[in-house]
Amino acid sequence: MIYPHITIYTDRLPANVAGRANGPLIRIKPAYKNDAGIHAHELVHVAQFWRFGFVGFGVAALLMFVPQFGEFAWAAPIAAAAGFGLHSILYMASKRYRLWSEVSAYKEQLKHYTDDRRQLFAWFIYAHYGLDVTQDEAFKLL
Repeated sequence: MIYPHITIYTDRLPANVAGRANGPLIRIKPAYKNDAGIHAHELVHVAQFWRFGFVGFGVAALLMFVPQFGEFAWAAPIAAAAGFGLHSILYMASKRYRLWSEVSAYKEQLKHYTDDRRQLFAWFIYAHYGLDVTQDEAFKLL
């Protein structure tokens, strides 16, 4: 499923980054505009953002519309906002979640190439995400 998102093409990304997703916004360097793998990778991150957002929205709906939770209806906007921020918070705060998030995205990206890029992507995971994982461990996860 493709979640709502906006993709823009810009060179305003760090030198070692081809694409980046922040919530529903995807930025990809113009040189990679036709790289289906990078688009797929970033769409995985968009999906991760929306899934937590839907949970927050669901909790907010419960607080607003289920009479037993009526006294907590004031917290509905907080629940919705927390849901939409949770992916970003977990990504920044938890190496384990960040590893899961990136491995999921790279696994999807791999499906879009005819050659085997697992070794390259394992190196990216090892070298660029501040994780406590070796390149061999990352390779096994892919």
